[in-house]
Amino acid sequence: MARQAGAVLGMLFFAHAVAAQSTQPGSTFVGAGAGGAVATEVSAETSGCGESWQVVSPSPTGNSLLAITWTGSQFVAVGALGTILMSPDGATWTSHNQAPTSDLAGVTWTGGELVAVGSVGTILTSPDGATWTSHNQAPTSNLAGVTWTGGELVAVGSVGTILTSPDGLTWTSHNWGASNLAGVTWTGGELVAVGSLGTILTSPDGVTWASHNWGNSNLAGVTWTGGQLVAVGSQGTILTSPDGITWTPQTSGTQANLSSVAWTTTRLVVVGDNGVVMTSADGTLWTQQTSGVSSQLKAVVWTGTQLAAVGAYGTILTSQCAAPCSPPSITSQPQSQSIPSGQTATLSVSAAGTTPLSYQWYQGTSGDTSTPVGNANNFTTPPLTSITSYWVRVSNACGEADSVTATVSINIIAPSITSQPQSQTVQSGQTATLYVSATGTAPLSYQWYKGASGDTSTPVGTNASSFTTPALTATTSYWVRVSNSGGHTDSVTATVSVSVTSPSITSQPQSQSIQSGQTATLSVAATGTAPLSFQWYQGASGDTSTPVGTANTFTTPPLTATTSYWVRVSNSDGFVDSATAEITVEPAYAYFIWVPVASHISGRNNSQWRSDLGLLNTGSVTANAQITFFGSDTLVSNTTYVPAGTQSILTDLVGQLGGSGSGAIEVLSDQPIKVTARTYNQVASGASCYANGTQGQDYPAVVTSDGLGAGQSAYLAGLTENASYRCNIGVVNTGAGSAMVLVELFDGSGAKLTDYTVSLAAGHWAQETQPYFNIAGQTAMDRGYAKITVQSGSGGFAFASVIDNITNDPTTVAMQR
Repeated sequence: MARQAGAVLGMLFFAHAVAAQSTQPGSTFVGAGAGGAVATEVSAETSGCGESWQVVSPSPTGNSLLAITWTGSQFVAVGALGTILMSPDGATWTSHNQAPTSDLAGVTWTGGELVAVGSVGTILTSPDGATWTSHNQAPTSNLAGVTWTGGELVAVGSVGTILTSPDGLTWTSHNWGASNLAGVTWTGGELVAVGSLGTILTSPDGVTWASHNWGNSNLAGVTWTGGQLVAVGSQGTILTSPDGITWTPQTSGTQANLSSVAWTTTRLVVVGDNGVVMTSADGTLWTQQTSGVSSQLKAVVWTGTQLAAVGAYGTILTSQCAAPCSPPSITSQPQSQSIPSGQTATLSVSAAGTTPLSYQWYQGTSGDTSTPVGNANNFTTPPLTSITSYWVRVSNACGEADSVTATVSINIIAPSITSQPQSQTVQSGQTATLYVSATGTAPLSYQWYKGASGDTSTPVGTNASSFTTPALTATTSYWVRVSNSGGHTDSVTATVSVSVTSPSITSQPQSQSIQSGQTATLSVAATGTAPLSFQWYQGASGDTSTPVGTANTFTTPPLTATTSYWVRVSNSDGFVDSATAEITVEPAYAYFIWVPVASHISGRNNSQWRSDLGLLNTGSVTANAQITFFGSDTLVSNTTYVPAGTQSILTDLVGQLGGSGSGAIEVLSDQPIKVTARTYNQVASGASCYANGTQGQDYPAVVTSDGLGAGQSAYLAGLTENASYRCNIGVVNTGAGSAMVLVELFDGSGAKLTDYTVSLAAGHWAQETQPYFNIAGQTAMDRGYAKITVQSGSGGFAFASVIDNITNDPTTVAMQR
């Protein structure tokens, strides 16, 4: 029998590591070897795992054992001639051999089912290790290893055999090449299979496989530590890999054939021929341990507290790795308590048992795990406003214990007012803000009422410790009720008194002049307790016979004669009368004439620019004229008259009007008149030449309708700007609305030099001095011209002048369309 088992072992060399590959997380490793001996190690620390072994002898059958797994409650070892052994502790074993007597080379536990595989396609399943059902596969390849991914079984074997199954009953083939596969493991995301001549395969699903062969060693076993893969094989071969693709050879210190590898969470344990046992904490540095046997060890498995190895001739070894574990027991329960609302409570628990102990607190009654809240031996609640229950579960590696329920009750304190709402006085039409402060168990609610304290007929404000009244015109009382679940308290009455101030006029309506047929708008500003009322009257102040308007402004009807108005401002405390505002009606003007520019200003080269205005009345009726100067930052106006058949010359017009600078002149007349203008340089009386003389130019008068509209253009020609001459370009808006004007500067060849825009309000004027020099950067412009385009608005005019730098004699350049 022993010789037959030995022959089978030679055929199934690559099955030696199956037990390590089929082990589930948290299971125990067991190794097997020749001689029917069993070895165990007794140690109180995990650090001793795999260093001291105890031989369990004899085995029940003496047949060679090829693979082992741990179900969570018992070991299951399989081997030659259908051998199946079971043990709850690694010391006492029971035989459950199967017929036919195929060699079984691999075994795994799915969490609900045992699956064993072996020669000639043998596949057995069992729910308990005692009763087995056959599901043999064709073709009859020798199967050497099997593993469970959590959702799929994967078995491997000779000539590249790969089988997958969701349940151990129905299997699908995914054969790979001709290499003999000896072991397979699952990393949690990837399958890794190893075999003869350095064969290494990886797959995400057991269907599609990629090759990452390494060297020529026969690989017999592979496992995953959670951080790296470790594969072992012939002549002491040990390989490590972080991903199954890149592999690094490690120095094992032995030439023995290595069959199986296991991970104990702190160290790697490898078994092989001649009773070899190797351990390593990192897969790099390896130490050979004494197993106490010389037979071939074929597989090793880890239970979480114990290692077990099996091998030739029924060899079984065990190595104890940890002291017995005591489940937790609660020695001091969390205590119920009472706290004021809005405060926290601290609960604590004491427990005994094997360390480390872990704690998980929950809100609710003991056993209700829906609301986890803390994970230390004590727990401080959040601020609480209602009764709440808590409990804690204490756990360790051996089990758990639940505490009793601790109830945190709330002490309810009825509200008490610490600061009453205060009475106050406001002006009529103003608001008042009332405040209350209170203590008591939260949450506190607030309800304000209008009226005396206790009168709940008129609620006005809720859920705030302050209340802002509406605008008040009469004395009003308020109070507040503060409540919580323990009761309520009422504040004293707070009275908001309303004071009244008589009206006072701060801005009187102003007299003004209009043309016949126009309207005028009068306004008044006043202070005093609201509401203020306004009543306008026609006539002198105090004459209430003709009321006309009731707002703080009043617009007259179209007037043809001078008329007076005034206003009375009233409130509940009295009234005040304004001064009389007189609306003077002047003749209506039918004629609107513009002079683009007039000046009263000092210029370059000691020049003094002045403008005279000529008004010629060729008709038979005296003309009444209003003359307005629109300066850069001022507007001045005056009226004059021109008898029939006469002409008036207004010397230094801008100066006469009290203005200065340059700007446009608007002439309004009720009769047709002819307007002329002359702008000149007034030579000083002490000048060496032309004392008191003038050098001047005329600017033709224009009317708005002759100006440029939006999109229209005109030109200013003959512009010169050099050492002998300087020029100016001006634009004026004679329209009723604002205007935007584009000015483009060209040289004599037609090349555009630059442009700029001018924004003008109605009646406004702007002039650019020496534009070729200041804007275009030109110092020798002999034949320039400008293009003027009105971009928006109407009534746009442009003008220019060329001035002799020696005599200050100007020449007018008129706009040409």
